[in-house]
Amino acid sequence: MAGYWNRPDKTADALRGGWLHTGDVGIVDPEGFVFMRGRLSERLTVAGEHWYPRDVEEVLMRHATVREAALIGVPDPDLGQRPIAYVTPRGVHAPDTQSLVEFVTDGLGRPVPSLTVKVVDAMPMTPTGKISKVQLLDQETAG
Repeated sequence: MAGYWNRPDKTADALRGGWLHTGDVGIVDPEGFVFMRGRLSERLTVAGEHWYPRDVEEVLMRHATVREAALIGVPDPDLGQRPIAYVTPRGVHAPDTQSLVEFVTDGLGRPVPSLTVKVVDAMPMTPTGKISKVQLLDQETAG
């Protein structure tokens, strides 16, 4: 990559020490397979622990009552960030939020006591058809 078009500041941040810093975070397992965890810019820090939204979102998406899921972190003086998962229902009945928290706990194999789940009719979307986490965060912090 030569750089970002007309964005020398962003280019300088991404191209450092001869490397392209994409902001993607992943791990390499013992067999050499690479697994993407998510974007560094989306990573939450909850009570000193790193949370990757994709981990929680993928578990929620496996639940029969969930069509879409998005996890954001809201600034919190005690936790650092308070995790809030937004879900849209699959079908006519809204999912039970407490059972979704338990489902995430089971799916991740660790407790998620600070997780809040909110059911919404529709997610705000970007022009490219992705869930707009920026709009979810704006909605959450404006209220």
